[in-house]
Amino acid sequence: MEYKFSKLISAYDEGNGWLRLYNSQKGLESLIRVRKEKFERIKQNLENDGIFQNTADKTFQKLAELEYIIPYSGDEEKALEVKIGEQIYEPVLRLIILPTEKCSFRCRYCYEKFENGKMSDQLQNAIINYVKNNIHNYARMEVRWFGGEPLEALDVIENLSKNFITICKMAHRNYEASITTNGYYLTYDVFQRLYRLSVRNYQVTIDGLKTEHDQQRYLAGGIGTFEQIVNNLVDIKTRCKSRIPNFTIRTNFNKESIKRLDEYLYFFSEKFGDDDRFGFSLQHASDWGGERVKKIKDSLITEQTYEDLLTKILNQNVRLNISPHAALFAREECVCYAGKKNSYVIGSNGQIYKCTADFNMEANNIGRITEEGKFVIDKYKEEKWLTAWLHAGELHECTKCRFEGACLRMSCPSSVIKEIGENGSCLLEKEYTSLFLGLFEKHWFYEIGKEQQ
Repeated sequence: MEYKFSKLISAYDEGNGWLRLYNSQKGLESLIRVRKEKFERIKQNLENDGIFQNTADKTFQKLAELEYIIPYSGDEEKALEVKIGEQIYEPVLRLIILPTEKCSFRCRYCYEKFENGKMSDQLQNAIINYVKNNIHNYARMEVRWFGGEPLEALDVIENLSKNFITICKMAHRNYEASITTNGYYLTYDVFQRLYRLSVRNYQVTIDGLKTEHDQQRYLAGGIGTFEQIVNNLVDIKTRCKSRIPNFTIRTNFNKESIKRLDEYLYFFSEKFGDDDRFGFSLQHASDWGGERVKKIKDSLITEQTYEDLLTKILNQNVRLNISPHAALFAREECVCYAGKKNSYVIGSNGQIYKCTADFNMEANNIGRITEEGKFVIDKYKEEKWLTAWLHAGELHECTKCRFEGACLRMSCPSSVIKEIGENGSCLLEKEYTSLFLGLFEKHWFYEIGKEQQ
């Protein structure tokens, strides 16, 4: 039989005779370390005539098992299209709910306008009725609390959560929840209340050390927020004994905060490096729209600077849990929710969207929820989101990308609808796959080819 190497392979050379490999179609289970010499010999043989004589070789067999090596007749694009269909029509009800669109923060890069206040009791009842009447159509339910700042309407979260949990329990459906919060109100008491409501995943932003953070993320009155957020997280870390909750600390670096990268990494490692419940998400402050970001254009870093940032971290001896990035190397986590049929964003005024950004984008306003709890959806608008992957291949040249197996051409349907060319809004993990492979902890990789040492 003739074989070929998959086009979906990314590699990182450790420089010590070992390669770290990743196959985007197989996801995290494909992570392996292999002797470079052995890998290159197999690759050369297959590129020459498609035949490797010793198919009983353990390295060859493992590479074939993880689909680094596939039959010559294998059509990876067709296989990916099947997986795309499975993702789009996955029978999971995903609701991103904005209990309020107000926020006490005025972050310098935020795109939101804070036009709508807290969700009314009437609308809450309508959402509850929708879930009650439709939960039998789904295998499970996932809720993400968003905003504005969702904790400014904690009573709404508590009311809806209690009803969702009861409905799912009666219907024998699993229920899970997460929250994106600025962390200012996330005291230990509030955390306990959320945890009892099955909120297990938390994303909180800390934009560098105190000076840099407070210049970028401050209250509407201009007061800094760094100390309050850090104190809240440290208190939760110290007092919470459960190993279940996960915290993603996101940092949006700019030209100022990146100057103190070494200090920040030391700070993060000292505060949270000994606790795997706290993961680190390395981002760069970007133009996500709106007016405020225009005032800080000159402080945004370039892609080259971001690459330099990753390289510097790679060369430092610091305990850094980057599992939030690793999660995006799993196909099911990398596909944007907006491209899925059963995923909806519900604004605090009852408007239904597909994406949490660009609320004023016409194609994003796909419907409303009625007082009786029915979703009235413009199917023609919705279809633009569900079929965006079809156009992404040409617009973003997805079929030439090694990361295609992870994002399935669905990392950002919005960029396709808006016809943003080049890489659109592709994930950073795609752009810097090799560097992230180098940052991953060694024990995440299955080791093969050691007999060649």
